[in-house]
Amino acid sequence: MGLTFKSLDRLLSTYERLKKAGITPVWSINHGPTTSLYYEDPDGIRLEFQTENFPTAEATANYIQGNAFAENPIGVDFDPDYLLERLRSGAEPTELLHQGAGTRPGTAARANSRAVTWKTL
Repeated sequence: MGLTFKSLDRLLSTYERLKKAGITPVWSINHGPTTSLYYEDPDGIRLEFQTENFPTAEATANYIQGNAFAENPIGVDFDPDYLLERLRSGAEPTELLHQGAGTRPGTAARANSRAVTWKTL
């Protein structure tokens, strides 16, 4: 089941609130069209919390039809704490919706099929 948040700020505020309660995502990934956090309950039921990365359905469709999506249809993992830090420090939210924006400096992003692990399946 997927739930869409109106903004990156709302998505990351929910992440922060849940983390304080001891609930953390099993997978944090920017798919290109969406920035998504996947949570799993004790029975293995998975929820996707996401926000749209493009302002219109047409812009999303153009991205999906483009080379970037063809080369990497799965996406790029991100660190939600780092993305939240950047948002709170004043980074432009639209800039943070780009793949790689949530990768801490000095770390390598896991992308495409390398972003999929036993935990994410």
